[in-house]
Amino acid sequence: MRGIMKQTIKFQRVSLFRRICSIIFDGIIAVCLFVILFAFVSQPTISSTTSYDETYEKYNNELVSTHLYLYYEENQAVSLISGNYDKYLLEFYNDNDFNYDYEDYYQLKYEKSNINPSLDSKEVPLFIYNEDNDTFLENVYVLDKDGNFTSEIDEEKKIKVNEFYKNLLNDLNAKILNQEKVLEYTQKLTALTMLMFFIAIIPTIIILYLLIPLLIKDGTTMGKKMLQMRVIDAKSGKDASKFQLLIRFVFFALINVVLGIFTYGLTIVFSIIMMFIFKTRQTLHDLVSGTMVVCNSFSESEKISQNEIIEITFDDGRKEEVNEEAVEE
Repeated sequence: MRGIMKQTIKFQRVSLFRRICSIIFDGIIAVCLFVILFAFVSQPTISSTTSYDETYEKYNNELVSTHLYLYYEENQAVSLISGNYDKYLLEFYNDNDFNYDYEDYYQLKYEKSNINPSLDSKEVPLFIYNEDNDTFLENVYVLDKDGNFTSEIDEEKKIKVNEFYKNLLNDLNAKILNQEKVLEYTQKLTALTMLMFFIAIIPTIIILYLLIPLLIKDGTTMGKKMLQMRVIDAKSGKDASKFQLLIRFVFFALINVVLGIFTYGLTIVFSIIMMFIFKTRQTLHDLVSGTMVVCNSFSESEKISQNEIIEITFDDGRKEEVNEEAVEE
């Protein structure tokens, strides 16, 4: 009687530390490649073929027209920081017929002109916005007995000033960003920015997680190659086929990238948890494609604990003679 001969191959499983390190290395390489593609490919392409630059300029002009923003670098609008910040805030509200309850904290009788000893008012307030800690500081210039103005900080008033202007600034920004033109420009810029992102991220994923594994003999990414790993067929122990690598990539992209974005990385966390659960360290895309990541080499002479050894038994396709009498016994 003839039977099917079986063969067993031993592999050393990859430690969790090496597997996670390879993920980190691949991630670092992916970020670097993405930044290069974004800066030198997608951004210049979108800028030259669409109205991105023109829309960005119109967006900044709209912000600057409120007198609450200034041009900083390369026509980028930034929040205005000056002693007249409070003045422009209130002027914007008056010019646009917005209502805000500020009478309790702000009196227009305060003099805003140059400091002069002949002024009737003995105090001239100046509100300065500090972006570093998001506070407004009220410097009160007081006329002393010699006719000179000195500066001091009124701590009690500063609390009220900070509270009032923070609320005013938040309310104001919401109104500015919801104006029809600003909203139109924002939506267009967001869509074009997302297009830039996808033009850079899609080639990054394809190059690092599909093309390189298909070109490298062991079917690995650069991170796995650096840490001496290989991708094999989980059933036969042979190198994973190109079809398996393609399936592995498709499900990697769907599970870890697409679903990862929508689930805020939960699928990636789940894949890492699977590596703790399964002795073979297989993830979701490994199970779907029938692949496994193992160490690049294994020697019987090496002192490796039995728990770190993975055995794959498969039919090698050859027939073997089986003693029928021995079977009956």
